[in-house]
Amino acid sequence: MAAEAGGDLRAGIGSRLRAAREKKSLTILQAAEKMHVDARILESLEAEDFVALGAPVYARGHLRHYAELVGESPTELQQLYADSTRAVGNASSGHFRMDQFSRLTSGDGPIH
Repeated sequence: MAAEAGGDLRAGIGSRLRAAREKKSLTILQAAEKMHVDARILESLEAEDFVALGAPVYARGHLRHYAELVGESPTELQQLYADSTRAVGNASSGHFRMDQFSRLTSGDGPIH
């Protein structure tokens, strides 16, 4: 299915979502309207800024719905997401990166 949507298994989550959205000739705003979410959520997904989405359960849910909308494989993208969060979790040992900390303290918290 990813190959049908123009996805490359080695490409990042955001680039796969963006390419699939563009292939369907959808703007971010049009896709957000179809999903009934704020466009910033889709911008965060395409930028792979999952921290902006709040808890991982929100990131996984938005990722699944966006993938379904644009014709990407939700299973493959969620596996890439899980692999990336595992890698970040192992590297950080549970500590925030500085960009995460500044977002939490600046009032620009998660987008819901």
